[in-house]
Amino acid sequence: ALGVLPGHRYVLKGLGYMAVKLTLVGSAGGFLASLVMFPLFLLVLQPLYAGIEKIMGPILFAVVFFMLLREKKKLWALLIFFLSGLLGLFVFQLPNFEQALFPLLSGIFGIATLLISLRDCNALPPQRIEKDIELRDGFFSRAVLSGFLSGTITAILPGVGAATAAVISMQLPWSRN
Repeated sequence: ALGVLPGHRYVLKGLGYMAVKLTLVGSAGGFLASLVMFPLFLLVLQPLYAGIEKIMGPILFAVVFFMLLREKKKLWALLIFFLSGLLGLFVFQLPNFEQALFPLLSGIFGIATLLISLRDCNALPPQRIEKDIELRDGFFSRAVLSGFLSGTITAILPGVGAATAAVISMQLPWSRN
């Protein structure tokens, strides 16, 4: 939802082109930040990961616990968490199905987006093309820093995806709202 809904909201407001522009600007900023930080990563990440690897289980458990605590319907979230785990165990046990992850994930995420669209029953409004992107002072640098940290989290922690990393990075004081 964190990956799809902001762009979806922009499209429904007639700002689909702006959503694409913001995505491109954010991607370019993240790419440049990654290039600048790459030498530091070479020095820091390997020893850091060697230390983290020993306690990866408790770290991932803490991430799951944090995500479940943030949910309003905690029991429902816990049920979905366990059902998704069972689905993964089932799919990976199927014979002659070596590349199960791509169709499984694309189907799950595709269905979620379709169900959201069907539930809201919105018509696509005419899209406006605006040439300028107006951002508040410091917004771009804070957004790039948050995105950069989110990307770092997904690179270090196995199984933590972009949406989870986005939720974690939104807890940073400068990235709220």
